[in-house]
Order: sequence, then C-alpha cells, then structure tokens
Amino acid sequence: MVQGADGFELPAAFWSALRASLSSAFWAKRDLRLFIEDHFHDLPAVVDIAHSDERKVVIAEEVIKALRTNQGEAGAATLDAARLLAGRTDFPSLVPHDLDGSLTHAATAASTGLQSVIDQLDQGTATRRAPSAPPLVTALPPPLVVPSVGSSPIRHELRDRYRELEADETLRRQDRGKQFEEWLHAVFEEAGLQPSGSIDVAGEQLDDAFVLDYNHWVVEAKWHTKRMEPRELDVFDGKLSRRPPGTVGLFVSVSGFTENATELNSRRGRTLVLMHGPDLELLASGRIGIVDMLRFKRRTLAESGLALAEVPPL
Repeated sequence: MVQGADGFELPAAFWSALRASLSSAFWAKRDLRLFIEDHFHDLPAVVDIAHSDERKVVIAEEVIKALRTNQGEAGAATLDAARLLAGRTDFPSLVPHDLDGSLTHAATAASTGLQSVIDQLDQGTATRRAPSAPPLVTALPPPLVVPSVGSSPIRHELRDRYRELEADETLRRQDRGKQFEEWLHAVFEEAGLQPSGSIDVAGEQLDDAFVLDYNHWVVEAKWHTKRMEPRELDVFDGKLSRRPPGTVGLFVSVSGFTENATELNSRRGRTLVLMHGPDLELLASGRIGIVDMLRFKRRTLAESGLALAEVPPL
C-alpha cells in the first residue's frame, strides 16, 4: 500500500488520482513547476521534467511516471505532496480564468478523489498495525482489486437480454425499469464488482452499489422515454450528499439527459458520473467493458469537467 520500511508500494489508484489532481489544480505551468520544485527539490530528475517545454498535462504525466518508478526514494515526499493537494476546495491560480466555475469544479473533484484514496490507504495502514484487540468500529470491507476479466466485454446472454428489453413493447414502464436494474446488476457482477443490489436506508432507496478503485459507487438507473431534467439529478445528488465523502454517484439513463442537466452536473461539488443510451449500446455490443467505461468517465469528469464525454470503444 504505502512505501518505505513496511515494503509496500502505492497502488495504481493513488497514482491515477494524483495525476488528475496535478493536472487540474494549477492554471499555468509556472505554478505546477513551483509546486514540484518545493516538494521534490531533492529529486533533480523530477525537477528537470517540471522545466520542460511540454504541456502542463504532459508534465504531470511524466512527473507521475518518474515518481512511480522511484518509490523507494520518492515515496515519502510524494505522499506529503499528495496530502497537500487532497481535499482542497480553493485554487487561487484558477479563479481569474474560471468564468463558469468548471475549472474549479474539475480541480475539486480531482482533489476529493485523491483524498478518498489517501483515506483508504491510511485506513489500511491502521488496520494492519492495530493490536489484536477487537475494533471499536466495524471496518468497511477491503477495497476491491478488480481482476483483469473486469474490463472484458459482457456475456452474450447479457447482450441478448438488453436487446430484448429494447424490443419488448408489452412491458410496463415500471417492469422495464426493474428489469433494467437487474440487467445492470448482472453487468456489474460479471465484471467482478460484487454489487450489493438495491439498498433502502431510512426510506431512501439506491438502485445498486459497488466498490471500484478504492471508491464506493452508488447507482441510480432509469429507463424512461424522456430525457432526464436537472431536477432528477438534484434528487440523486441529495442522496449522494448523505453518503460518506468520496462516494461516487453513477446515474444511468437510457433516454439520456437534457443539455441543462449535463451542464449543471459539470458544476456540482460532488462526483456524479453520467451514462446514457450510446454508452449502453457500447456495452451491449461488447465494444468496451463496464470497468474501462467507468474509469474513463470518472477521469474525464475530474480532468476536464465533461459530464457526458463520448467513450472511445476498445
């Protein structure tokens, strides 16, 4: 998990979250360079990367590669720098250029994601080092390490079932919606995400939930004829606000979302990932796996603020 004397390595989820935060937290390369110089001045090779003529996002990518390949020497400094970026909501260098708030939203989402990963790392360290006495609080299950099959296309029977749902005109809306939730659950299960199924907490229902890359995800699934309006997203966002920090929301709408809904979603302070009909077609056709799709959408939302980015098929 963490570097150093314990012999652990920082996991891939940490490096991905740190890269997203480095790429979005600073407006100019100069600001990113100063941050790197302050925290990695004992690593000349990393400082040299910061002074390159590459674009900011490329510099962040190359810095991550250099730190990741030298964790024995750079691990402690990397964690210290990550803790400074994690959980931030103020980004002074972005403010003069952030006319619609999207830059700050993307940086905050990336920072929140990084904080969530660090919290998971800290929790894991405390669990391993704790004495054998029974814990006072029941621990959450360990973060899921998704096997390679998790990114494989769905089975033929799942594809066929989705086509049947599309074609069956005799189904009532409520029945179609229920069967769609069951289909999504089967897709998550096939990918090794160990979904929990429908959850009802204090009268508040969530259609499904799972863990991916050290983050808890909660799901809302809709099969309606009309596109989702901002009010539907607001209701789900309210549910998300009552979950622990770092929880990711996934709203799946076969009919899609209105332009106002997607635009407003890009400005939310919480991470709410959107999937619509074309995404489901990619899944049903076997051109991409659900794990790859979710990782792409969450990274794109964090780095660019795009709530409904087009997913490239694999």
